Amino acid sequence: MTIDTSAASFQAAEQEAVRRSVDAQFPLVPQLLADRPSGAPLPLLPAMPAQPHPEQAAARPDDRHCQLVLEAEIFQDPDGGDDSLIVTTDDLACEPVSPARLRLMVAEARTKLDEIERLAAVYEAEDTIRAIVAEHDIDLQEWDGAELPPRLRKQFVAFGVLDKHDQLIIMVPTGQDPIQRAAILAHLGNRMGGGQ
Repeated sequence: MTIDTSAASFQAAEQEAVRRSVDAQFPLVPQLLADRPSGAPLPLLPAMPAQPHPEQAAARPDDRHCQLVLEAEIFQDPDGGDDSLIVTTDDLACEPVSPARLRLMVAEARTKLDEIERLAAVYEAEDTIRAIVAEHDIDLQEWDGAELPPRLRKQFVAFGVLDKHDQLIIMVPTGQDPIQRAAILAHLGNRMGGGQ
């Protein structure tokens, strides 16, 4: 029996890339963890209110739904006329089309299939986030990065601290992609919450 390790290898490489990105963007976190005596708290940053940007809030429902209908058939005319290439889609009901148009529809359907596959990845990431938060007892907070300088706003992916009760608090940008968030939480949860 052969086991396909390509997905596991890809996931490991992706997690390593995220780990390096987090370490590069927040070099103080590993240093504070290394310098911190076991059980000693890290300082907690002041909370910032999480207010989603209007464009992020408006875009989210579309990211969570995708529909695809594409059915094709070579229809034989019962009266002996020419055969027809008939297509049914979201917008068309049993319409004759040319082969070139059907190929274009197939190309568009492949893009939709990618979107549908992404829905599975988003759902899986959100489920992973819930599991990580529960396993590591993380207080997950969303921050609106609008107040940050533009350079920091683009680089901010997450920041983690331990409060005086050893509660792990991770701040993430409002509207962050769930797939990216799950990978970052896994990394920070393991690094900062591993000793809990």
